Amino acid sequence: MTLWLAAIALIAAFLIQNLAELRGGGPPVPPFLASRGTAATARLRRRAVAIVSFLVPLLLLAGLLFDWNWLVLMLAGALAANAILQAAISLWKRQLVPGTIPGIALMLPASIWLIAELGTEPYLLLWLSAGVAVTAPLLLLVWLIAARDG
Repeated sequence: MTLWLAAIALIAAFLIQNLAELRGGGPPVPPFLASRGTAATARLRRRAVAIVSFLVPLLLLAGLLFDWNWLVLMLAGALAANAILQAAISLWKRQLVPGTIPGIALMLPASIWLIAELGTEPYLLLWLSAGVAVTAPLLLLVWLIAARDG
């Protein structure tokens, strides 16, 4: 039961973080997609956030339903890394990046809680690392899907 509570907490934290990020201007658009104009860029940001806001909770719930702990660990690791990265970028820029506060205050603790619920065996670190490693290529794919017209 606590595993499901941790997952629900992570999904809620993730959605709150996404909303905060979107309200603050949205995630940075990759440079090769940024030359589309202001309105098109804003639409692209909304699409990308909508895609991940749908897919991540869906995959997390599927991982729990089908007992795919490897997938749950990958997602929790990726979301924890995202929260830490946003905080690091905020420190580097000396300016608060949108979504950082809910990321650190909500998403990071919920990710850690979910990870802790899944166990402490050393091999589990491989799945956490894999989640962090595939984040950038998967986000690139999300951006490309969001950029498709029609």
